[in-house]
Amino acid sequence: MKFFLDNDKLIKGLSYGGLSFFFVLLQITLIPRYPIFGVCPDIVLSCVLSIAMYEGARFGAVSGIVIGFVIDAVGSYGLSLSPLFYMIFGYITGLCSDYLFKRGWLSFSMSSAVAYFFRGFLTLINISAAWKQYSTGYVFLHILAPEVLFSFLFSFPVFFFFSLIAHRFHKSTDVDRPDI
Repeated sequence: MKFFLDNDKLIKGLSYGGLSFFFVLLQITLIPRYPIFGVCPDIVLSCVLSIAMYEGARFGAVSGIVIGFVIDAVGSYGLSLSPLFYMIFGYITGLCSDYLFKRGWLSFSMSSAVAYFFRGFLTLINISAAWKQYSTGYVFLHILAPEVLFSFLFSFPVFFFFSLIAHRFHKSTDVDRPDI
């Protein structure tokens, strides 16, 4: 049995992986050092969503697992549900971009808004379970709303860099629909 690897796929995977690793390092080193209104936006989720937007459901799910494990392993948070959460939203975003809507800024903003809403909901559950001294209103107003807002706003530059890579490998903005 022979194993063949297309050079374009290898270069594309290394490009996505290198850019994702850059944003993971940015997420764990620079962003916590300079929080915005006391919160750190999550730009790594937008890496997964960007990859899934252009490469489809399978590539999005695999990149979600890999990036989730890398952020958990390199970051100081320990193992969490990041790989599972990133995989699910990478897969859903890939499916939606394959079959429901065209790839672009509007569809990315819809996908990221839904993903960051659910991420905020999971953060609310986590904070409510861990720190019972804070009220839900305080947590929502001072932690969740700024975190979701700034994560959403910072996702657009991340999508821009991933779209530069994707457009190098795909000649048009809406690539052919892959099989699932």
